[in-house]
Amino acid sequence: MEPINNFEGCGSFNTDIKTYVEKQFSVLCDYLKSNSKKKNLSQDDKIKLWLIACLAKTLKEQVGLKKSLHQLISLK
Repeated sequence: MEPINNFEGCGSFNTDIKTYVEKQFSVLCDYLKSNSKKKNLSQDDKIKLWLIACLAKTLKEQVGLKKSLHQLISLK
């Protein structure tokens, strides 16, 4: 094994990574908004939405995104 050139360390990011993550965060939020409104979600669908919300929240916190992650889902 050889070291990776320009490795910045775990938890670090640069502007290219932040731009990519911001785009993916928006995609996740759009998915959550559109799919959480569906009626008669199966338990698996509810779990999938919950996991996507967790991923979006983690991306927001780790990269310091300013865009808000509103209460997108109400799974009752």
